Amino acid sequence: MIMEYTDVTEFKRLIEEKKIKHERVKSYLKKRGILFTATNSEVFAKQIYTIFLGCKEMSDITEMFQGESNFEKSLMLKAKPKDDLPSDTNLIDFFVDEISRFRSMPSAYSIEQPIRNENSDQISVYFSYEKRSPGKNKLLQTERRNLKFSVRKISNEEVAIDIRQQSSTDSSEAIKLLSKIAGLSEESTFSLIHVNLLSLPPKSSVDFFDRLMKKPFSQWKLKTITGLTLKKVDSSDADDDDDETEIIEDEGGTPVGTLAGISQAALQGSGLQHNQFVKNTLAQGYVISSMRFRYAYKRESTEFAVVVSCKGSDLRIDIDKTYAEENGQMYVTPFPKSQQDEIILEFQNISNAIYAELRNELDAEAQPLNS
Repeated sequence: MIMEYTDVTEFKRLIEEKKIKHERVKSYLKKRGILFTATNSEVFAKQIYTIFLGCKEMSDITEMFQGESNFEKSLMLKAKPKDDLPSDTNLIDFFVDEISRFRSMPSAYSIEQPIRNENSDQISVYFSYEKRSPGKNKLLQTERRNLKFSVRKISNEEVAIDIRQQSSTDSSEAIKLLSKIAGLSEESTFSLIHVNLLSLPPKSSVDFFDRLMKKPFSQWKLKTITGLTLKKVDSSDADDDDDETEIIEDEGGTPVGTLAGISQAALQGSGLQHNQFVKNTLAQGYVISSMRFRYAYKRESTEFAVVVSCKGSDLRIDIDKTYAEENGQMYVTPFPKSQQDEIILEFQNISNAIYAELRNELDAEAQPLNS
């Protein structure tokens, strides 16, 4: 949201001085049916000077450039009441009550009243905490961090908790807060459930990414795999970079070597389990802990890269980059937050469903055969 309107004269100057890239503004306006033929900043600035843009357009453009280095990053876990609720109890109301109860107690966190979305099956909770940086100048020693998490119903028994984060410290604080709201084990009214890919056996963890690669989407299609991270099976759940190996290919060209084989397996629908690199990786005691996918929209000249990973005990879905085509080239162009949010929610739901499938299959295999 903008508090002061930027007039077209100022907007023209910003483009002429290349403070903002004209290709990205052209891409934004193209989606709204406003086409420009200019190929350089000066000509484009003169053309756009004649167009009146409203507050909504200017707000979107401002957000686009301010958010360039702040693509949406998320962490997802689940929660469920410990005891069976009465049949007429609304699950979201139950969590609203639990959060409101905690708000009335003294705490290091400042929590706002939960906001119920238009969809009654979801609430948003804003909170803040003080982050201390030891050793820094006293003026900069304390920083107030503002965060948000959403609680949405995914079944009659469970909710998904979606934490939007700027750093791993923020997500850790959000989980601490949720743990405090849940209460001590003997007093807690609900339990937190971690979607932990690293808790799966090696074969199942590979199956997770295999199924995710093959998943068809209505709006976009998989273009390639551009990166992956390998983690030692016997390493701890804590983030430990020494136990990880990251493989990233050049995004601009055709994947070669390791990722070429994985990309081919993904695009042709063959299984990751049969890929020679994956076989060798499993044999050496590694599993895939994250993968970076690049998707292209089916009806638009836009693309995005998304990283699906598990560091620690929770599933993370991060928008890595978003792109738009201009003059035959793809430029990094931040999508509106609403569009990034749509991608994250889709991948959270799909990833959670695949994880649940694998867990159910493992539980079924563990049960003794009926005589």
